[in-house]
Amino acid sequence: MPTVRTQECPMCHEESLVEMTAEQYSKFRHPSGPHIQEIFPEKSAGERELLITGTHPACWEKMFGEEEY
Repeated sequence: MPTVRTQECPMCHEESLVEMTAEQYSKFRHPSGPHIQEIFPEKSAGERELLITGTHPACWEKMFGEEEY
């Protein structure tokens, strides 16, 4: 199972490791691949944001308040 190292979080400056399937990895790394919600429908919005920007869900909440859906 591939593991991806995220970007450094802009709030706490830590990186994270995220495991995904080989198929998800291929789609995630493809420049014109599907939207992240289509690749990772099982992940929360916060987990997907971690993959996009490196921002941890708890750090996002500290910066912007609680997520609204």
